[in-house]
Amino acid sequence: MRPRIGRLFAAVAVVVACAWPLAARAQNASAQVADLEARLRSTDIALREARRKVDSVRALPRPNLPDSVVAGALVVRFTTDALGPGGAAALQRAANLSWTDARTVLGASADSLVRGHPIDVRAEYAYANWWQQRQVWLSFQFADYRPRYNSLRAPVRETPARDVLSDLIGALATNGESPKLVLWLGAWMPARPTAPQAWEDVAVDLATSPSTIARACHVGALAQCEAALGLTDAGDELLSWYDADDRRAIVLRAPPNPTADEQVTLHKQCVKQRSDASCIAFLRTRTVPRPLNIDSRRTLFAYALERGGPNAYARLRAAQAGTPVRALLAAASGIDTPTLVRDWRAHALAASPDLVTPSVLQAGVMLGWIALLGVAATRRRP
Repeated sequence: MRPRIGRLFAAVAVVVACAWPLAARAQNASAQVADLEARLRSTDIALREARRKVDSVRALPRPNLPDSVVAGALVVRFTTDALGPGGAAALQRAANLSWTDARTVLGASADSLVRGHPIDVRAEYAYANWWQQRQVWLSFQFADYRPRYNSLRAPVRETPARDVLSDLIGALATNGESPKLVLWLGAWMPARPTAPQAWEDVAVDLATSPSTIARACHVGALAQCEAALGLTDAGDELLSWYDADDRRAIVLRAPPNPTADEQVTLHKQCVKQRSDASCIAFLRTRTVPRPLNIDSRRTLFAYALERGGPNAYARLRAAQAGTPVRALLAAASGIDTPTLVRDWRAHALAASPDLVTPSVLQAGVMLGWIALLGVAATRRRP
């Protein structure tokens, strides 16, 4: 009898010993869940309070900006101490240059476009960098219209401020323009003459484009220039802008989503088996890249305004809604589109970067390194 009772007590002890940690763990888990819920409630309350404070600050009237610089119809308002040492004088020079650019590109229309739209420059935030130097960033925005937000670090310097002001004027000029033209320009219209570097970039873009038609434009096929610039209806852009070799080259630079088995298969068939049908099917899942980048299009637009003279922008604004982009460019420039594109191409190629020929010493060093690396590559390790 006693051995049975002993075994019974031992079994009960084992059951209790096994159940105790489970109960303890369950209790601990419940406590942890309750603690997490309390933290979430506390975080939610803090977040709501922070949002309320931000909204209340935004609702406050922003203080007036007592100082300003004026260049033609362009007015820039600011607080002198926010601009940093010499900032007011630099801002005045930048405004003068920006206004000259706007008048050059937009003509007399710049006055009516900008008048009544002052630009406010405000110190938005400051922080200390890793060496504890205080940095202040300034926002540049139209006071009553905000199509574009730009910022600069104080103190204000002439060239960056000039670019920012010109960008804002260009954004204002884009507002209300033909939707087709806005889409073609990438939602921003240049309001300053094209810089020499931009023309050089166009020449490089023509020579190195992944599209056959853009490279054909580079060597003189003017009809292909219009196609590469998006001035003609391409139909199926993937087939019109790129040949089979172009499409395969694009796929090589566009790795598939590793979790999408179909994309992986199409990518492999395109690259390794040279299946153009697979290349096309793969690229149908992506946005078709433009033969020429958006900056090249903007140089053509700025060149059209330059060729058209002071009234070019006014003629552009007077064009009827829905007018094709090529017709808008012709109206602005005052010449037919093929002639405009021909002269644009000639201007870009004239700015092509010069080829750099290495000196005898540079060539010798280069060949020496090639030989040394070749020997190192062919050497077998024991």
